[in-house]
Amino acid sequence: MSAVPVEQRAFSATGRNVLSGVLLGLGIAAFLDEAVFHQLLHWHHFYDKSTPAMGLISDGLFHAFSWFATIAGLFLLADLRRRVAYHAAVWWGGVLVGLGGFQLYDGTIQHKLMGLHQIRYDVDLTPYDWAWNIVAVASSVAPARRHQTVSFPVHDCDTTVLDDPVGLSLRGPHRHLARWVGQAVTYEAEVASFASVPLDPSAADWNDLARLLGTGQLADLFSAPVTPPRNWTPVFALDGVQMISDGRETTSTTTVEVAQLGHADVPDMLALTAETRPGPFWPRTVELGAFYGVRDSGSLVAMAGERLRPSGWTEISSVCTAGTHRGRGLAAQVVHAAANRITACGKRPFLHVAANNHDAIRLYERLGFTVRRQVRFHGYQVP
Repeated sequence: MSAVPVEQRAFSATGRNVLSGVLLGLGIAAFLDEAVFHQLLHWHHFYDKSTPAMGLISDGLFHAFSWFATIAGLFLLADLRRRVAYHAAVWWGGVLVGLGGFQLYDGTIQHKLMGLHQIRYDVDLTPYDWAWNIVAVASSVAPARRHQTVSFPVHDCDTTVLDDPVGLSLRGPHRHLARWVGQAVTYEAEVASFASVPLDPSAADWNDLARLLGTGQLADLFSAPVTPPRNWTPVFALDGVQMISDGRETTSTTTVEVAQLGHADVPDMLALTAETRPGPFWPRTVELGAFYGVRDSGSLVAMAGERLRPSGWTEISSVCTAGTHRGRGLAAQVVHAAANRITACGKRPFLHVAANNHDAIRLYERLGFTVRRQVRFHGYQVP
């Protein structure tokens, strides 16, 4: 990445997913048609209105078309993965449309209107034509049904679960990362510092949390609307806001490369978060979900990732950009990558931000997030 702002251009993740899928579907359908019906069964050539030699030449050209379409579709797929913009449901829908669309075009235009060839000769074509076109229509209609099943959970999630995102994450998707005493729960060491008790905690619940964390340790209650006993010493308190997305795809407007990060990137992630202080980040925080980053000359300069996961939702967190690279839209790019990955998984993105971080709030609003509620981040020393 150069030192000057990156080149800007429109990029539609949905359009590229559909185009990649359609091209690959066309290529697969054409390849199967040519391999099975032309070569193995010898039922027809692509062009049967001339000599057998011309039929073979037409088959070669048809085969070349199938490979060009396949290669183009795979190149686009590789580009989508590089941008972290691959949407499995949309892409596979495109594949089915390509398969069915080619077969329907072949069965109606090439077979019947143009008469380039028939499915088979010297037989009654009626059952062959019906079977051919029914399969084509079924393949083309399938993506619409799939889209309906995917879109429902994305846009109709229960927002009340966001009142206790830590507790529901620890008791659900992050259960394998949890430590328990009674109803008190917290994350394993070096994953996250957050702890949770029931939203209507009893004295026994606070005693369980004290046993779980240990005397003198920090009880990071995140945004939970609970108040510990008076002998728990306040350590920090910060006003914030919780913002939610409608779960619709966001659009990237830059060619900067966003890559998925993993365990090998943890040292760089720790260094970047130590410099920028976006919030708690520990050596095992990467185990909470997928993380994405931008590198410049090998150095990690921006990142964002997934953290809390109450039912139907995934939180975007650790959004940060190195001081030397601010003002280039990198934060928007990594948030875009994380949000689209969450949406592709059938979840809705949400996030938290300090109430006085007005620049970040404006950025998230431009990316389609709205404020759901005011929150208060708070932590206490265990007596």
